[in-house]
Amino acid sequence: MIFSIADHIPQIKARTKTQTRRIRGTEWYPRYQTGKYYRIQPGRGKKSIEDGEIQIKRSWIEYRGDTISEENALAEGGYTPEKYEALFIKMYPHWGARWAYEFVYVPYHVESDK
Repeated sequence: MIFSIADHIPQIKARTKTQTRRIRGTEWYPRYQTGKYYRIQPGRGKKSIEDGEIQIKRSWIEYRGDTISEENALAEGGYTPEKYEALFIKMYPHWGARWAYEFVYVPYHVESDK
């Protein structure tokens, strides 16, 4: 899954960013599936991070005109609802529906040679 805003990767690893919203998928079928694991890319065409991935915990659909809650805006990376909606409209000016995903960061277990 691509996260192109630079400070989102550290927030994911710190478990302060636990949601993302995407316009991909259909109205009835989300692109990312609950329970599955996805690699984290810091940008389109960039290599995935090597120390962990995310697991989708739940998803739901939102429609233009719905306003993100304060709690969900914080889970998106520390935004206020107004700042988050302005950012989303800047990235996707013509969106009509979006999928919201709640996830958890899962670090890879690294074996120690001690």
